[in-house]
Amino acid sequence: IDGHDTANKLAILAALAFGMEPGLASVQTEGIRHITPMDVQFADELGCRIKLLGIARQSGGGIEQYVRPVLISKKSLLAHVNGALNAVLINGDFSGDIMLEGQGAGADATASAIVADIIDIARGHRAPVFGVPVAQLKKSTSSQKQSRARYYMRLQIMDKAGVLADISAVLRDESISVESFLQRGKPTAGTVPVVLTTHECDAAAIRRAVDKMAAIPAVVERPCLLPMED
Repeated sequence: IDGHDTANKLAILAALAFGMEPGLASVQTEGIRHITPMDVQFADELGCRIKLLGIARQSGGGIEQYVRPVLISKKSLLAHVNGALNAVLINGDFSGDIMLEGQGAGADATASAIVADIIDIARGHRAPVFGVPVAQLKKSTSSQKQSRARYYMRLQIMDKAGVLADISAVLRDESISVESFLQRGKPTAGTVPVVLTTHECDAAAIRRAVDKMAAIPAVVERPCLLPMED
């Protein structure tokens, strides 16, 4: 639920991919406790599914690593990974997307992995754990600047005039452009859910916008914010 297991796996996979020391401390972890059935329904209307993803990207400032729930298009290969299945999607400069999928839990999958390790040991295979000797691993460098992204935002607001104008003003002040807007259902206890998606924007700007919206009296709970990936 909190993403700690995924964070450990991400640190190991990022080390293999980029030839660096495992940097678990630099992995930003956000769990799925704040995701509601309402978010799942809205995501479906938007042609998306919500998945807890571990993502590592290499940029000029280092390696950006995070674990968090993400809205991904139903057209994505990752959108159809369900149940006990795990998947790794690799994007190479020349290879494009390559996805590896298999059982990630259960007695049979665990037994298979253990037997494979025993066979390697019996055959004398001693491949370096991270692909290269430990002494050749590069120092882990984390990127403090997150990539620009599109976002999904759900707000629970009081059903009265002027609230949407206040929300729009916050988005305007942070130079955030809205891509779509959804409002469904009748007010319950005087409040109604509103969902908007943004065009690509700066991560720091969208976080500031969430803080400002949470301070509006007519916004009855902190907005739920999720990045969107293609």
